[in-house]
Order: sequence, then C-alpha cells, then structure tokens
Amino acid sequence: MQTSRSFFRSRLFWAVFGLASAAATVASIVYFPQAMPLLDITITMNRQQALEQARSIANIYNLGPADAQQVAYFNNDEHIQNYIELHAGGNAAFQQLLKEGIYYPYKWQVRHFKEGVQNEATFMFSPTGQPYGFSEIIAESQPGEQLSPEQAQEKAAQFMRQWGIQLDLYKLIESSHENRTNGRRDYTLVYQRTDKQLKDAHFRITVSITGNKVTTLNHFIDIPEFFSRSYQEMRAANETIASFAQTALYVLYFFGGCFLGMLFLLRKRALWPKPALYMGIFIAVCQLLVALNQVSFLWFCYDTALSVKVFWLQYSMQLAAQFVLWILLYSTTFIVAEGLTRQAFGARIQLWRMWDKSIASSYTVLGKTLAGYLIIGFDLAFVVFFYSIGTKVCGWWSPASSLVDPNILSTYAPGLGVLARAVTAGFWEECLFRALPLALSALIGKKLGSRNLGIISGFLLQAVIFGAAHANYATQPAYVRVIELIIPSFVFGGLYLAFGLLPGIIAHTVYDALLFALPLFVSTAPGMLFQKMVVLIGITIPLLVVFFNRFRAKKWHEIEVDAYNSSWAVTTEQPLKSRPLEDTPPKFYLLNTGSYNTMAFLGMVSLACFTFIQFTYTPMPILTLSKQKATHTAQQALLEHTGTPSANWYITTTLSMPTLTAAERFIWSQNSALYYKLLGSYLPTPQWHVRFAHFAGDLTTRAEQFNIYVDSTGTITRLQHQLPETSPGKTLIEHEAREKALSFIGDTFKLNSTELEEISANATKQPERQDWSFTFAQKMPELTQGQARITVTLSGDKVTDSTRFIFIPEEWLRQQKKEEPVHSALSFIPLLCFFIVLALSGSLAVHMWQKGIFALRKTLVYSLIIGALSVGKAFSLLPEIRASLSTSQSISAQLSLYFTSYCVQLLMQIVFTYILSGVVFSYSFERFKASWLTRILLGVSIGCFMSLLAALFQKLFLTTHPLWPCFEGASSVYPWLTSTATFIFLYSNRIFALLSLSLYARITTHKSVCVLLWLLATGILMPSNTDISLASGIVCFILLALSVQLLYRNFIQYDPLLIPIATVTLMITNLVVQLYVQAYPGAFTSVSVTILALIFMTCFINYLLKRN
Repeated sequence: MQTSRSFFRSRLFWAVFGLASAAATVASIVYFPQAMPLLDITITMNRQQALEQARSIANIYNLGPADAQQVAYFNNDEHIQNYIELHAGGNAAFQQLLKEGIYYPYKWQVRHFKEGVQNEATFMFSPTGQPYGFSEIIAESQPGEQLSPEQAQEKAAQFMRQWGIQLDLYKLIESSHENRTNGRRDYTLVYQRTDKQLKDAHFRITVSITGNKVTTLNHFIDIPEFFSRSYQEMRAANETIASFAQTALYVLYFFGGCFLGMLFLLRKRALWPKPALYMGIFIAVCQLLVALNQVSFLWFCYDTALSVKVFWLQYSMQLAAQFVLWILLYSTTFIVAEGLTRQAFGARIQLWRMWDKSIASSYTVLGKTLAGYLIIGFDLAFVVFFYSIGTKVCGWWSPASSLVDPNILSTYAPGLGVLARAVTAGFWEECLFRALPLALSALIGKKLGSRNLGIISGFLLQAVIFGAAHANYATQPAYVRVIELIIPSFVFGGLYLAFGLLPGIIAHTVYDALLFALPLFVSTAPGMLFQKMVVLIGITIPLLVVFFNRFRAKKWHEIEVDAYNSSWAVTTEQPLKSRPLEDTPPKFYLLNTGSYNTMAFLGMVSLACFTFIQFTYTPMPILTLSKQKATHTAQQALLEHTGTPSANWYITTTLSMPTLTAAERFIWSQNSALYYKLLGSYLPTPQWHVRFAHFAGDLTTRAEQFNIYVDSTGTITRLQHQLPETSPGKTLIEHEAREKALSFIGDTFKLNSTELEEISANATKQPERQDWSFTFAQKMPELTQGQARITVTLSGDKVTDSTRFIFIPEEWLRQQKKEEPVHSALSFIPLLCFFIVLALSGSLAVHMWQKGIFALRKTLVYSLIIGALSVGKAFSLLPEIRASLSTSQSISAQLSLYFTSYCVQLLMQIVFTYILSGVVFSYSFERFKASWLTRILLGVSIGCFMSLLAALFQKLFLTTHPLWPCFEGASSVYPWLTSTATFIFLYSNRIFALLSLSLYARITTHKSVCVLLWLLATGILMPSNTDISLASGIVCFILLALSVQLLYRNFIQYDPLLIPIATVTLMITNLVVQLYVQAYPGAFTSVSVTILALIFMTCFINYLLKRN
C-alpha cells in the first residue's frame, strides 16, 4: 500500500506522465488522417431536408400512400465499398467514385408507409440532396394496364430522361414481365452503362413499370459472383478466430469464471451482491437507453400488415425480455468479478466504496482516476502508429470510414447514446475480460502453490481472448485486429493488477466515448454544440466526483485500513421466510380410495379414446425409400444428365420434410380433399435431397453443384443444376427460351400449352450467356383462389431447374401476418415458463449450496449423462451439417465454427440441467411411501389422461393444417441416437421443471406464489409451435390449468414422483403411434430404442431421487 501511495504522490512522475500523454494525444490527432483510411464525403442534405424532398417527389409522381408516415436513414453499401477497395483499385478508386458521382454508395433513404396499407414507397437521395431513385410497392390486386414490351421500354426511356439520365450511355440488357391475376402486366427493365465499369462490375439501373406507372428507378452495381464468394472465403479466417475466442469466453469466463466463481464465493460466504446488482441495473438501463434512442430506425422494419399497436407491443416485450437478461448478465458478472478481486487482491480498495466521501477525497483515488484519463493518449498513439505501419509497410487492409454519420444526428439524444454505449462497454468488458480471468488465475495459482505463474498465465490469456473476440471485424489479414488489441489488453491488464479496476474502466469508457462521438465533434448541424457538451461533461464525471468529494471533505484524506479488500467482513445472513425443505408429506391415498379408482378408470377410458382419435386421421405419405437407395438413384440421374460419374463430387443426402408453409395452410383452408390431391406435385411430400458439390479447386469450379430430390417411389422430382455465372452458354431470345421451357414441361409434367397460362418471363444477363426463368399456371378449376404454378429456369439453352408450387394471393398472406404475433406469443409461453422456473431453481440452488445440502454427485452424474447424449447427437447430425455447408469456404473452417458454437450450447445445456436437476435431487423423496405398483398404475393413468387432452387439443383446435408423422433423426448417422437424445432432453427438462414447481409449492407459505406456480406448470405443459387463434389458445390454457389443478390437488401433492411416470407415459403414447406409422426406413428401431431409453431414464431418475 505504501508503494502505491508514494507512486501516486510523486509530482515528477505525474508531470512527466501528463506531458507524455498530452504529446501522444497531439501526435494522434495530427497523424490520425494519415494512418486511418478516411473518406471525404460532402453531406449537405440533412434528415429534415430528406423528408421534405421525399414528400415533394411523392406528390409530383403520386408515389406511396396518402398521408404517409415518414422515416429517414443514411445508408452505406458496404459490399460495394469492399469490392472496390479489395478488387477494383483500392481506397483511391473508391474515393474517386464518390467524387465523380457516377454511383452513390452513401445515400439517404426515406420510407413512406401507412398502417394496414400495402402501398408504400422508398426514396433515395445522394449525400448532397440529388434525387437518386425510388421504389414503390403496389398491391397485386390493384388494376392496371397491359403494355406491350415496346410501350414499356418507351415509357421507361422517357422517364429516365426526365430524371436527367443520359440514356445514350446505357443499353437495355434485361427485359422481364409478369402477368397479374387481375389482368395487369408488370415489367422490369435493366439497363447497363456502356462507357464505364469497375473492373468486372457494371453500373446498372433497374426500371419497373406496374401497369402503366413507373414504380422503380434504382441505381446499383452488379458485383461479380466471384468476388462475393472470395470475400466469404477470406472472411472465414476472421470468423474462425472469433468463434474460438467466443468458445473460450463462454467456457473460461462465463462457466469457469461466473458460474464456478459464484459457487466458490458462495462457499466462502464472500458475496457482496447488492451494489453489484445496482450497477447491473444501471448498465442495463444504459443499454435500454441506447435501444430507445434508436427506436426511430425501427420503422424501416415495420410490416404494414401489422397494426402499429401490435408492432410496438412486440418490440416492447422483446425489449423487456432483453432488459431482464441484461440485468442478469451484468449483475452476475459484476458480483463475481468484484468478489474474486476482493479474494485475490486484498491490498486494493474495495470497488463499491471507491466513491465514498472519505475514500474518493484521497490522493490515491485521484491518482487512479487521473491514470485512467492519461493512458488514453498513449492508446490513441498506439492505434495511429499500428495502422500507419500496417497499411503503409505491411499492406494490411481496413475498410475506409467516414467521420460523418448523419444517423447519429437522427437519434433523440446523440450525446446520451454515445455515453450509454461507452459506459456499458467500459465497465462490463473490464470486469469480464480483465477482473474475472486475472483474479481467478491468481486464486488458482495460489491454490497450486505458484500465484505469480497463475497471474502470468491469466495475463497472457486475457489479452489473447480479448483480441481474438474482436477478430470478426472487416480487416485483412484476419489476425490484424487480434494483434492490435493485444497490446492495449496488456496495458489494461497491468492497470488492473497494479491499481484495480477503476483506471481501466475510466480509460476504456472515455476512449470508446471519444471514438463513438467523432461524428458529433465534426458535425456543424444545429444543436450539436449541446450534444458535444453532454459528451465532454459525461466523460469527466469520474474526475468531477473526486473533486466534489474533496470539496465535501474539506481536505484530502488518507484511506483507512477498513477500505481495503482484505478488511471486508461477511454480512449476517437473513433467515428464509419459508417452510424448511424437510417437510412431512401428506399421507398417500390407499388403493381402495375412490380417487384412485376413479383415476385408474379414467386412465383406461382416456387410452381407448386416444387410440380412437389417432386412427381417425387420414394417413399422410411416409418415406419408404432408404437413404442409400436414394443416393444411388441420384447418382444414376447425375450420370444420365452429365455423362460423367459422380466420383469427384462431395455427396450428402438429407431428408427434405414438408414444413407448415403458407401454401399448405392456404390449400388446407380451402379444401382438404384438394390438399391430398396436390400432395407430391404442387405440395411436397417427404423426399430425399441429394446434393453434389465441390469443396476443392478454384472458387468458380466450386460454385457449380447439383441438387437432386428423390421421392419415396424412387422418382426424381427435381433436378437443380447451379452453374457459375461465368460459365459460357447460348443467348436465346425470349420466344426460343419459352419454347424450350414448354417442351420441358410437356416431357416432364405431361402438360401441353393449352393447359397452361404464362405468368412471367424473367431474363438475367450473365457475362457469357443469357438466363431465363418462365412461370406458368396450370389451369385447375377446383382451385378457386391462388394458382398451381410451374417455374422453369434455363441457363443458356439448357434447363437447369424446375419447381412446382402454389401461388398464394397477397391479401391472404397479409391476413396471416396479422395472426403471426398471436401464434408466436402462444408458442413462446412454454419457453418463457421454463426460463422462469430455471431462475427460481437457480435461487433455490444458491440457498442449498450455501447450506451444504446440494446433491453434488447425483447432479453431476446426471448432467454428464445428458452432456454425453448431446455430444452423440451432435456427431450423429453431421450429415445435415455437411449438407448445409457453403462451397465458398473450406469444410474444416465451417465445421470448426459448428463445433465451437456447439460447445457453447453444450455448456449451457449442462449448466441448465445441473441447476434444474440439482434442486430436485437435493430434496429427499424417500419419505413418500407409496408402493411401486400403486405409483406406476396411477402415474400411467394420469399420463393417459394427459395424452387424451393433447389429442383433443389437436383435433379441435389445430385445424389449419394436417398432422404429419415424426421424421426425427431420419437424416442422421444413427437415427435411434438422434431420436433418443431429442426426446430425453424434452423429457428431462419437463419433469425437472415440474418437480421443481412441486417442490416450491411444498415450501412456500404464500397463496399468490402457489397461483404463480400453478400457472407456470400449465405454461410448461402447453403445446409449442401452435398455429391456433387467440381464443383457442385461451381455451386450451384454461382447460389445461383446470386439469393440472385437479391432478395436483388429488394426486401429485401426495406423491411428486408421479410426475416422471405420467410424463413418460404421455410421451410413449405418442411414440407408439409413430411406431405404428413407421415414417421412414429404420423408424421402428429408432422409436423402439427411444421408448426403451425413456423407460430406463425414468427408472434411473426414480432411483436417484429416492437415494440419499
């Protein structure tokens, strides 16, 4: 402590330190433009001018709805910028593009929209206010004319001239049309500039004509496919580094630091939660302010099919959920980080007392505060030096940026938003990335007999993880950001080890605030002076607090001994206001009681009714073709199509299952008989998807792939050939391409031209060929709404894809969107209830851990079993993962991303299981003395009753779509393992959540809490993925709640061990149905193993519960 005091009181040191920091700051300001690639963008139009000019254009050209609501946003096309800087001349070429005004990557966008109205418009303006295009959406039901191609082209040319476009510099390269169901014809014309291009990229303009009205004028640059794929390949290294850092963050910091650190502090009785909770709430409020400050930008995401009230309600609920999670995340981090620091570094001042009057008014705290400010100059100088060497000597790339950001001016309180973001990053990241690893490593090192070695290891680790966690920034090489942040991490780590958290928090916060506020400081817009003052005052608050306390204390104080971590004392624990866990259960009913006989009879009746209901459903198509046969059939089809064997292709085979698409709901709502008729043609049935791809060779070669779909009869239902856009081919004119498409439809689908109605013809100009896509509607009188359509795609003169689908009227889709929030809310109920139960279990687990009654061994064994099943499922699902891999990146890079992400999920699953099961295993269930026969018979009866309820809900309320059998695990390596793991996870979560609620009901004394527990149990049992109305959902919830109350009062409160038996019965009854259906080859084995595994797991859990 004396060393620290003398260090801070050395006037020579502070003079040298201050002068050096000032010199570094000045040098940073002078050389910043030379080191960092900056863009010179002249923005003379502000947000209000953009809104006014958009309104004027809308009135002139009658665009968008009347009395429309407006929102403005300043946008940057980063993909264009990356292409030019990396492939078409670098930063100088991009800067030249901005000066010439040929294309504006930076532009204002103004959206005009109105609640409940399909019609909307978006207007684009250059940074200087020049009108730069627009796009209007018009309802497909709105009537309009049917222009000829010549009339459409003449109208487009005339309109382009009105907008000052030199038409002689452009040529028409694409002309597409679409016939609407009301007789209107819409055109899309694409023009390409002939005198200029950016290497392989072309300047283009899209003009859309809806009926006889021009509804789109859009400038864009056609980026070559090769660059997009090469950029993805280049970014793979960044994403891989960041993913490994993220895994280390979750495993070492959240699990090892927060979770295990919390357990350590609980055992040591060293928690100081109240101030950390207050700080967590404060930081969460800062995050909330950032979100609310940018709420105006949400209108760009608003779907006009929804009411504004529903939109705001959805956002409010999402924000509320995030706010709760932020409080938990930040508070937990602060509690553990401060607690471990207090245990590891006793010679540091207690963090939560740092601003007490007697402590803040000291030279020590003044020195720590000044150190935080003065270190910023060196940090800025390092960044300038680093990028000067990197960009000029090493040739590193970092995208050029502009110091001007008009979007920040569009927020309600720009200065406050900057401070809120900076405080969140500064305080939380220093606690997470500095305090947690360094304090924990010091404690571990001390435990192992080498404290210094532990600190050195943690010091190096925290620097690497902090740098790697930011590697996903757009820089090249991928390790640039890692190296850039390692040195500052050493500095901040050193500050923490020497002086505690305060200097690092101040330095981090002020540094971020200055960078975030750069657009504010260079802006001359009205009102920005006040916002600049807000930022400047905000970043000086720590220093002002010190001088304010010095003024209150009237003198500089010496810090007392009790202010240091080593002097912290354990506070007295408050007793729990609930009954003890060792309660006496009510006497169990005897075999001859009326309640038991009634339940047994009801169970038998329920099973019979359940069986009857299940067999009233019309059987849905199943998959009888094996995976191996489907692969062989696809290989033969590929050989016939290309004439070459498939040996050089990377082959994956997965199951393509019918999903609850809008098309299925639409047809089912019209005519269920028609639905069954269209299955296998315009509505999909289960089929195998065999993908042939390349992961070796150049990017162009890897862009080619085949997707072949094989149905249950071994018929090829679709053969899609994806070609690179640079592949050569013929250039067909429209009528030649149409003839080929019609010929293909006749040969493949046995339909002639008289049975078809042409809907659209879309042209796409490729570098060395012309692609076409034709859509036809099959005349089907029984389909009163919508259309059965066929799309045929030609690449050059070859058919490369064809698909059949149901066209759904736009009004029906918008009506469905109105109902989606209700469906989402009902589906979210079980998940929300589960996490509430998890939080309750966590609080009870803390109490048990402190009391030393937590069942550590049983819980650990069970959690590891669940973890092992999860690992097995992950490896079994590898075929599905490989089938989804992009050919623009290597297999190893993508699989590494998958497994690092999976490690985080596995860790969370184990922790959740540990908390839920640990609370239950820690309770003694051996006092429930019912015989095993009584328990099994009653549990099975309850399970059969619940199965009947579920079947009735499906029969009465889920009427918007048919019920498909379960295809769980069909694509995996071991379907039985995938199926078993999936159902055991569901079973485990459900029974432990319900047992936890039952346990809470036994120890609580408050009726209101009992009501909450009852509602939570009902919510957990609610069916997920529901597609029912709000009224039906309320009825389901009420009936289920009454059933839960009836079963609990008469049976479960007397023996909670009925819950696992009833739950497994509920799941097995439904699995037996799948056993009968056998949805795919091998389903009988998979379902049988799943049933046996569930029975075994029930017995095993029952054994653990009854064992002391």
